[in-house]
Amino acid sequence: MRIVTEDAQAEVANWIHEAFGGVFNQDVKERSLRFLEEALEVVQSAGLSRADADKILTYVYTRPVEPQVSTEIGGAFTTLCAVASCLQVDIGLAYSVDRNKRWENMDKIRAKQEMKAGKGVGRSADVQPKV
Repeated sequence: MRIVTEDAQAEVANWIHEAFGGVFNQDVKERSLRFLEEALEVVQSAGLSRADADKILTYVYTRPVEPQVSTEIGGAFTTLCAVASCLQVDIGLAYSVDRNKRWENMDKIRAKQEMKAGKGVGRSADVQPKV
């Protein structure tokens, strides 16, 4: 299945706006936390241990920061494709299933976000980001 990234980005931005309000689309820290959460859940689901995750976290944070975030996004997408291929997961189908699920479960997802904010791993949809 072909992934149309521009369409997916626009659709996700629209969903975030509908679910949480427009400020969540522009909150880099919140979006980054959610990406890290999902990436960790992927590797956990694939069998990676907490010890392995801790080692890679230490490795990454002891290296210089790549100044072009687009380089890292390209690498993240390439690696996601490689992991999906290795696990025999159709990324396009997985995205379609998630898209349908998130629209159907918007209230549950909002509640989960509030719970995460209460645990200090995100922010409440009611709080404006600091500029």
